This record gives sequence, C-alpha cells and structure tokens, in this order.
Amino acid sequence: MYRPVARYLAVSVCLFGSISAYAAQAVDLSKQPISMLKSYMMTPFNTRARSLTATTTPDQLTELRRTVDQNRTTHIRVQQTHNGIPVWGADAVVHMPASPVGVRSLRNAASGPQVAPGSSMNGVIYQQLDADLKDAPKQVFTKAQAEKAMNKALSLAKSAYGTDQAQPKENKLMVYVDKDQIAHYAFLVSVYLKKVTSNRIPAYPFYILDATTLNVYKSWNDVKTIDNAAMAVEKVNGGGFGGNPKTKQLSYDGLTSVPKHLRSLAMQRNGAAQTCSLRNDEAVIFDGREDADVVMSFPCAEADSKHNMVYWDGSLDRINGGYSPANDAMYAGSVIQEMYQQWLGVPMLVNTTGKPMLLRMYAHFGNEWENAAWDPKSAAIYLGDGRNWSYPLTSLGVVAHEVSHGFTSQHSDLVYAEQSGCMDEAFSDMAAQAAEQFSVGQASWQIGSEIVKANNSALRYLDQPSKDCQGRTPGDGCSIDDASQYSYLVETSYEYAGRKEKDRQEYIVHLGSGVYNRAFYLLATMPEWDVKKAFTVMAEANANYWTSTSTYAQGACGVMKAASALHDDTAAVAEAFNKVGVSTKDC
Repeated sequence: MYRPVARYLAVSVCLFGSISAYAAQAVDLSKQPISMLKSYMMTPFNTRARSLTATTTPDQLTELRRTVDQNRTTHIRVQQTHNGIPVWGADAVVHMPASPVGVRSLRNAASGPQVAPGSSMNGVIYQQLDADLKDAPKQVFTKAQAEKAMNKALSLAKSAYGTDQAQPKENKLMVYVDKDQIAHYAFLVSVYLKKVTSNRIPAYPFYILDATTLNVYKSWNDVKTIDNAAMAVEKVNGGGFGGNPKTKQLSYDGLTSVPKHLRSLAMQRNGAAQTCSLRNDEAVIFDGREDADVVMSFPCAEADSKHNMVYWDGSLDRINGGYSPANDAMYAGSVIQEMYQQWLGVPMLVNTTGKPMLLRMYAHFGNEWENAAWDPKSAAIYLGDGRNWSYPLTSLGVVAHEVSHGFTSQHSDLVYAEQSGCMDEAFSDMAAQAAEQFSVGQASWQIGSEIVKANNSALRYLDQPSKDCQGRTPGDGCSIDDASQYSYLVETSYEYAGRKEKDRQEYIVHLGSGVYNRAFYLLATMPEWDVKKAFTVMAEANANYWTSTSTYAQGACGVMKAASALHDDTAAVAEAFNKVGVSTKDC
C-alpha cells in the first residue's frame, strides 16, 4: 500500500542458539565458506528430480535461478528443503566471481578446487531440523489436513475482511522455525479476494498455520499499497493535460522547451474507428470504474496542430482536481520503465519467459479511494481518485513506488511484514525518488507531496522520516529515523493500529521504512554519490543479495556487497547505515 500503514513479522536469526533440548540451528551463510554446503545435497534448477533416496541427507539445497552481473559474477539463489519440503526463510544467494575454470554447479563449487577467489554467500539455512520433526504425526502429510488448513485460512479471511468471496490459492506444506528456534511442519496458505471493500480493492492474505494444531504463526496481506485483431491499429503519439492544482497543469505534447510541457504519450490508434487507446508496448491504462477490463480511450480523428501534431485528448477524465489521471499514469509508466532499463540495464518487470511484462494500471479505482496498491497476484497497479486529503494518486512518484513492489517481488521477494517489509516499502520509496531524478533532474526527498492537498505536507520524508511526528516521539504513531526505535514502533502498533494483525502489519512496514529511507538519502547526498548511483546499488542488493526474510542488518550487508560488486565506495555505505543505527561491522 502507499499510505503510511504497515505490519509485523519477527524473524530471529540466532547462530546455533537453543532454548530447548531439540532446536534447529540457524546458520548465517555470510560467515561460512562455500565448502560447508558439501553437507547438503544440491539440486540444479533444470532437473526434474525432486525426491531424495534413503541414503541421502534429508536436507538439500535446490537452485532456483542464477544471474550473471556486469562483472561476470554469478549469483545463484537456492532454497533449502527438508525431505523435499521447503524450509520457510531458508533461502540464500551464492556469489561466484568469474574464473578461468568456471563453475557449472554448486555441487562442484562446494567441493573446493573450483571455487573462484572472492566467492561468498548470504542468507540463512538450518541444521538439526530432524530432531524437531522426526516425530511429527502422519496426519500432517495428508490431503485431509491440507484441506483443513485451507478451510481455516478461508475462515480467517472472512473474519478479517468481512466477506466469504475468497478464492483458494496456494496451499503447501513447509517447515517453519519459530521464534524459539523450534522447527514445525506448517502449511503456507493463501487466498485471494477480488473485492473486499466499497473501493473494490483486492486482498491476497497469506497464513502460516501449524500443520497439527492449525494455529497461526504468521499472516500478512501481499497486496502492497501504492484489441481487435481484425481492425488496423497503428502506433501514434498522443497527449493531453495532466497534473493537479498543486503541481499546476501539465501538458504531455513533447514541447519540452516550454515550462510544464513534458514528452508526448505513446498510444495505439484504430484508424477505422478513429479512436485512440491509452495502451502501448509497455503499459495499458484501464478504467477502474468498470467491472470489466476497459482500456481508457478517446475519439481522435486527426492530430492537433495546436499541440505539436499529437492526437490530443485534453482533459480526458478530469476529476477531484486532477486534469487527467489517466494521462498522468500513462506518462509515469513510460518514464519508470525507461529509468529501470537505462539506469539498471534490466526490464522493470518480466513475465515467466523472462521478457518485459506489460504494465497494467487501473485509474479511477474504487469509490473516491485515497490510496494506491500493487497486487502481485494480478501484476497490476490500482490507483484511486482521492477525495479529501489527496488529489488522484496517479503521479510519477506514486506509480514508481507501487510498480517497484513488483521489482522486489520478482527478485528478493521480501516478506511484506516486519523488517523485511520495511525494506520492501523503503525500496519503493527510493524508486520514487529515482524516477523523479530521471524525469526532471531532481529528487524531492518526499513521498506523495505532489498529491497531498495540504500545503507543505507529504506522506513520508526521506531526509528526516520523523518529520511526520510533529513533536511526538519517533515510532509513536509516526515514522522512525533509527533502527533503535523499531521496537518502540512495534510496541505502539497495538495502540495505533489495533490488535488485528493485518492492520498492525500495514502500520509497521510503512513507518519502519524510515530507517532505510534515511540511509538512502544519506548515501545519495554524500560526496561523489548521487541518486542514480545510490539507487543502482540498492537495486543490485535487491536483485542479488537480499533474501526473503532479510533484517535491517542483513540487508545492509547485502548493500555493502552490492557496492563492492559495482566497485563503489563501501565505506560510504557503512557510514550511511551506521548513522541510522544499523551496524555493518559484522558484514
């Protein structure tokens, strides 16, 4: 979500910690040589073999995917399984610099001789799981118990969202290590609710349920807030007005030498029907007021000589002070995708074949809805029209924030809760600043200032997140600046967000994003650093060094490694994180 509300999920990574006679041992791979992986059976991603023989270790690492960066370093993401069952939070990345010998598999790398100098790992895996799991009742492996887990999740969703229109989605058995480092079999269950409020915003709740008792260990909502072939279609340049009273009226016509005039919009035109649609190879704008997927369009018989010969829609869909939210969304989608491609050299989002994905955006979503959201299930952005405190939420910063949740989902896949959720929110805030820098050459260091109606007001502030506290203590219903304030934020979440877990989680991840937001600001404003350089390092960490349940500290080590891989100054990264209470001395 886009507004400052968040949620809570504690991840404990205690190295060989134990408070029980039987306890799993968490191993921080950043402190281990690659050779320690020899004790795990390793399965490459391109094999169909998924079973273990009785003579092999019950724990194995399965390769999920591998990428090669500009330095020819290979990054291999792996997932631990126990007797073929995934272990929650036990994902890691192995980093192997290029070498003359080359390494074709992790199995060979772990054997020793072929490990390239400088190879490393990060993430957490577990040892001694079998002591806790060996006596699990047989019922946890049955179809009947899995159905009970799904029914429990459906019941929880109905209670939380006030509707029984939930569609069963994922339901898989996994190993979950609790806060006391005790391993349990559990079900990871998710359901999808397409319309859960008067604004028709979807929900995608996940639950981790004990496989025996069906008690809830964790829960979160993964919706992250903020043609006719028979007829000839041509690609054209279109345009119209945009902006709002706070940004002043914008004109998308390509006359960039004139103040408040920006690039024109790539569109599709149906010559026979003489209509233009807000759709191109990169993005499509749907009318969120319709139940069906209706693309925003307008009559366009001929190009407008008064507006640089583009097909002009004027104020196509003016509402709540927005001159044309659909035009703003179209512009934003184009700029953001170009920014990712030009700055990072990668598509913003990719489909299952690895090709760039069409960005789907729903303008005018809901009934005077004052929010925006990214839905990972449908890979779409939902943009409200605002009402009392906001103009339409279709600005460049808002769209950049929401779609960058998708980039995170396709890379580190940070769990949207606790400190990993705070990092997810912060990365999206960083992307909003990067998009501003790319578009107009300057970051505002504010989130939402262009759509908040009140003067001198924003949703969040990256330079000093606690500016939104207005005299209160950071964490007391407002953003935190320092990691030392996180525990107080969690404590006050009961008072401000109530005891519903989904509300507390929304509350915490947004206000807890201040730690990484301020670190990003400090880094980007250091000598010889700028927004582009700082965002590139953060995106590299997201892509290749963060894992799904990274904490503030683990994530900072990932940024240090990313900076080193990009030949940037790691001392500057350490200084930025140390100033927000995140130590890098153990990285």
